[in-house]
Amino acid sequence: MELELPYILKHFNIAHIENNSLYIGNRKAFPFEKTFVKCENVLEIVDALKKMITQGGGPLEVGLRYLQLDLKRKCSLEKIKEDAKAISQARPTNTTLKKTFDKLFQDSNIETLNQNIEKTFESYDEKYQKMAEYGSYLIKDGQTILTTCFAEHSLLLSCVKAKNEGKKIKVLCSETRPYLQGARLTAPSLEEMGIEVKVITDNLSASMMDYIDLYMTASDRAFNDKTVVNKIGTLSNAIICNYFHKPYYAFSLSPDYSKPNFIIEKRSGKELTRISNVNTTLSHLGMDYPAFDVIDGSLVTSLITPNGII
Repeated sequence: MELELPYILKHFNIAHIENNSLYIGNRKAFPFEKTFVKCENVLEIVDALKKMITQGGGPLEVGLRYLQLDLKRKCSLEKIKEDAKAISQARPTNTTLKKTFDKLFQDSNIETLNQNIEKTFESYDEKYQKMAEYGSYLIKDGQTILTTCFAEHSLLLSCVKAKNEGKKIKVLCSETRPYLQGARLTAPSLEEMGIEVKVITDNLSASMMDYIDLYMTASDRAFNDKTVVNKIGTLSNAIICNYFHKPYYAFSLSPDYSKPNFIIEKRSGKELTRISNVNTTLSHLGMDYPAFDVIDGSLVTSLITPNGII
């Protein structure tokens, strides 16, 4: 699958071990720089995740690679579990990392852990391919897709698969303030893959509805009643699409079959006063803000999962 992926999603560029350190691809510098942040201990890993050096599916690979670094350092299983717990708590809304760790430690001992980590990477690669098959099925020739933030493998592989099937498609990426993941991550990656793409402001979606056919995003959490938790700004676009009768599809690796229960991460209001290290207003004017929206299932047409469209 590596050959199909853009630079930012290749395993090495998300995170890799070099000597006795872990290097995390710096998504805050992309696409202007292709650099890495060096981390030597679990505290630096947690700090990097909290600072959004990587996000979305990135922390999952970072966490798994750091466990491999612990193994290389001959750490005890108890120490590895402690590090896993700390990493899984760095971004509390998305629980995929915690669920992955729980399964790993349930099925592994110190001798089999590295082998099972590699199998986990392979398993996720297979899941991304499955979701891409379902995603591309929902994309019709000539359609324009609206997306929010960086839906990573799921959307990008769906689009390239649709393209390879001969479908002519276009993607509109909302910029996704304050970190501009849509503008800096999604749009350049789609262009790299040969997909026609344009960046729009976060408040332009409603005015573009005549040109938009469907809305597709990732989900940091999703539930079997189709409730979706995703990057702030997703809710407003979902409401707009519902009003204009445009379908909204959210990709989910593993929907929770339980009553929706989650923690919405709150971030510093100062992040709202800057964009890419440029002040946009007085720093004291920002207020605390939630990093994620909760989208009611009534606004979600379907979830796209590795096991099908539900």
